[in-house]
Amino acid sequence: MITGGGCSDEQPGTDLSAPLISTHDDSGGTLRIVFRWPGDDFASRQELQIRDRIQGAIAKKGLGRVVRTATGRGWMDIVVEVKNKNDARTEIEAVIKRVFPDAEFTITLHKQHGEK
Repeated sequence: MITGGGCSDEQPGTDLSAPLISTHDDSGGTLRIVFRWPGDDFASRQELQIRDRIQGAIAKKGLGRVVRTATGRGWMDIVVEVKNKNDARTEIEAVIKRVFPDAEFTITLHKQHGEK
């Protein structure tokens, strides 16, 4: 199940090298998981199926609500609304490593438009 989607030639706008969050802030928020692969091809059918499996596992474990997915050239992402950013991040990382062990991914705090 894909909750929402989009395609773009543009790279994800989030600074992927930025730290996720302060360890003192466990409040809810929105996390963005970005997967990358070599080259500039769009996600393959197999990669999209893996993304669907990850989304399903996130929902089944009650880790958060997937609010958006997208793919571009050399990347795809999943945006998840969570109740506790740190706990959810740890659990989501474990899900990804189980479903897609060779994945190159980052998880960052996703800020909505106009948010500081």
